Amino acid sequence: MMKGISVFRRDGVLPVTIAVVVSVLFVVGSVSGATTISTDITTGGNVNATGTLAVTGVSSLYGNVNFNGFATTTAASGNFATAGTLGVTGLSTLTAGFVSQASSTVVGAFTGTAAASFSSTLGVTGLSTLAGYVSTASSTVVGAFTATGDVVIGGGDGALTLTTSNSATSTAVIGCIQTYATSTDSPIKLTIGSSGATTTYAGVGTVSSGVVTWNFGSCP
Repeated sequence: MMKGISVFRRDGVLPVTIAVVVSVLFVVGSVSGATTISTDITTGGNVNATGTLAVTGVSSLYGNVNFNGFATTTAASGNFATAGTLGVTGLSTLTAGFVSQASSTVVGAFTGTAAASFSSTLGVTGLSTLAGYVSTASSTVVGAFTATGDVVIGGGDGALTLTTSNSATSTAVIGCIQTYATSTDSPIKLTIGSSGATTTYAGVGTVSSGVVTWNFGSCP
């Protein structure tokens, strides 16, 4: 019994104290250094790291991920890939550009402060409002082209070409035709007479004829 409690005597307190302190320092030193765990870690609480948390393998996060600071990817390709929809509630700044390999839908207004270039056809199914329009190549309008204002063509001689076929069913409908004699102070217009005459030609039939004159004056 005396041997079992001899460590609590005066000459046994100092060695025990030194041994406890060394053990504590060893544990603290081991935790503050690199720690390798070869098995899984399961915790029901939070994992807090004040320094860098480095993961060399694949990380699986089954819940939401919140970044209170900057998020940077330094993968081998530098790309950030997601298999689902990427939702961004704030503004997004793309300094390198924007590449879409599929169709893109913009629900709200799409505003561009710089020029927009398209290497293929731009399809617009609804109405388009253009403050200005410049075409460096030929343009084709399949349906009717309606202009509520004046249409000014500044191409000079041959700027406007109305192409029709060589058949009686080809019709070009034009209102009043106005031109100028010598200057804009002398407008003249093409006037068609109100009464006409009919003449019958052999092999042709009855042909209506009328008087067409150039008169001074502007179109109404």
